[in-house]
Amino acid sequence: MTRNDIKKLIQEAFTDNVYGKYPYSHREGDEEQPTQDYEEEWKSFSDQLINNPKRDEVIELAKLLVKNKDILADCLEVMGTSKSLGSALMREVGFGDHLSDKLEDIA
Repeated sequence: MTRNDIKKLIQEAFTDNVYGKYPYSHREGDEEQPTQDYEEEWKSFSDQLINNPKRDEVIELAKLLVKNKDILADCLEVMGTSKSLGSALMREVGFGDHLSDKLEDIA
């Protein structure tokens, strides 16, 4: 998969045919209920990232999050709504335990 293919996948994941581009909703009609097409598209996108043995797409996604602070902020906000996920992330980066040292070790 080429870099352009990855960019296209990410762009498709954040493009909304109803309201325009990210950060607008991917939902049509009822704001509480995502469309079935979007759910399947997201599942496919997620599966492709998770099951990629080379992890190239995951690295590209991480680079995107580092470069685009708006998307990163929105992702962190969504992750923070799940106490178990937010706690796991804070634990992984050692929040409160010299966070900057941990982040340097990761980089």
